[in-house]
Amino acid sequence: VKPTYRELWGIPGGGVEADESPKAGCEREITEELGLVRPVVRLLVVGWKSAEPPQNEALLFVFDGGLLDDTDIAAIRLPPDELSTFAFVDAAEAPALLPVRTGRCVAAALRLPPGASAYMDDGAVF
Repeated sequence: VKPTYRELWGIPGGGVEADESPKAGCEREITEELGLVRPVVRLLVVGWKSAEPPQNEALLFVFDGGLLDDTDIAAIRLPPDELSTFAFVDAAEAPALLPVRTGRCVAAALRLPPGASAYMDDGAVF
């Protein structure tokens, strides 16, 4: 998705709210950002990123939201004040569109064998 407030693209999702789990936050953000009610299927990647002032350190979670069919795609509705467009891109192209650490997490998720997950420590996969 392309945010209206920065140059780089992002993946659907966002920050969690108080007393909200990462899974619940992802599902809520998918509804808010795409207008779709989608259950999280499973965790793909957890990535820790060190502080980059003015941002604090953070954990990044990449979840599998399942496959979208043509009906799902036609139902996508973006909040115009937050997101300007969405696209489906080739796996090799996706990381370059994203902030560096998000791109690394997405690249790691796309390389996972079926059923696997990964942990990343400031961009390095363990």
